[in-house]
Amino acid sequence: SDGDRVVDSRHVHVSYLGRDITAATESVRLVFPDTTSSFPIVDNMSAGQILWEGDVVSEGETQHLKIHTHILNDPVLGTEFSLHRNRMENTKPVAIELPDELPEGATGNLIEYDAMGTIITDSASIYAGTPELQ
Repeated sequence: SDGDRVVDSRHVHVSYLGRDITAATESVRLVFPDTTSSFPIVDNMSAGQILWEGDVVSEGETQHLKIHTHILNDPVLGTEFSLHRNRMENTKPVAIELPDELPEGATGNLIEYDAMGTIITDSASIYAGTPELQ
């Protein structure tokens, strides 16, 4: 049993259901207070899954994140994102978005963190499930 295991926002899974992600044309966008960075999904695929890890400088401080999927576009399960944001290495708020190919009026927010690493839940996309702390 892992009932005594500590879980927090450093490692989170988010299900994404109701829309397939078009890996060939879509990007993931990271929105920080003073900068926006994005990466094309097609250039960050490994064994049929999204896999990106990198640094973005926001307000003079390096922010390190890892974003990958365990499941991508399964007909039943959709997509399962795994997000790593260590609070010891990250001090700025960030929104992680899938802004491409959305129907009109839909937000692209997959997840949003405040500066302390707390997950802000009221801004999520209609496709994003409740974040599950790992």
